[in-house]
Parts: sequence; structure tokens; C-alpha cells
Amino acid sequence: MDIQAIEQILIDRLSPLRSTGIRVRGLPSLPSDLGLDTNTGILTIYLDKTNFESPGSLGLVVQSVLLQFVIELRLTNLREPNGAYPAIRYICNRLIGFAPPDCENIYLLSHEFMGEKDKLWIHQIRLIVPTRLFEIPDIDSYVLLKQITLEDGYGNVVINEDSPFYTPPIN
Repeated sequence: MDIQAIEQILIDRLSPLRSTGIRVRGLPSLPSDLGLDTNTGILTIYLDKTNFESPGSLGLVVQSVLLQFVIELRLTNLREPNGAYPAIRYICNRLIGFAPPDCENIYLLSHEFMGEKDKLWIHQIRLIVPTRLFEIPDIDSYVLLKQITLEDGYGNVVINEDSPFYTPPIN
């Protein structure tokens, strides 16, 4: 689960919006670099929340993970071709059902109008990127099989100790 790679894949997937003058980006590393430097607006993608589900596997731990990303739109127009409504429709159509590598299909959670600030319409789209975490075992200490035996229908061991297929028990 590489959050930065998933974020970049989402940015790349929505990058055609740049042709409308909308800047598409992730959150900058430093809050001081957040500024708005476009006349049309900005689309920012960031990870907001991660939910880990209970493991449901036997043996090695496999855990489902729901990554909740937010796409925040800050745009000067609402209905124009480079406005919020066309951008929201494009984002939804572009992301629903798309599966980044090592993830399942993205699904949309919500859209919310957040208001207006500094003469920009603010909208948020929340989406879920389902993925999984897998336990990485210490190979030296993890035993997959302790012993293999072959029995007939009466509980008698068919492979004897002198058989080339005999596997001694590991304690």
C-alpha cells in the first residue's frame, strides 16, 4: 500500500482537467506552499482517512484497507465549461470503477458543497480506494508444513519411514 503512488495515479488520471486551466495536484509537502496560483482554480487530492478492517485469514494476516481520499475543488466558475459542475461530472466518470495497481475498484462516497471563500466555489468529493495489507513473515521462523503423511481409509500410514517420500515431523 503505497499512498504516495496511489495519490500520483489519481492525479495522473485527472490531469486532462489541466486543459481547462484547472491546476491538478496533491497537497504540497509544506503547508506554506499551498497557495492558489491559477485564474481558473485548483483541484487538490489528499488522503483523509484510512480504515483497517479485521483480518479474516488463517495463518498469515491479510487485512482489507479502505483509503478515503478527498478531491477538493476551488474554482472561480460553477457552470462554465471549466467550472465546478462539469469538473465534478468528469471526476466521477473518470474515477468510478477505476482500479489503481494493487487496489480494487474505486467507488465514490460523497460530494459536498463546502461554500465560497476568496471568490472561489469550494466542493469536496470523497472516494474510497480499497486495498489489502499482507503480513510479511520472517521466513526463517515461519513453518508452512510440519509433516506430510499419507493414510489409507483405515488410519494406517501408507508412507513408511524408509520411503523416499517420508517427511519426519518438525518439533
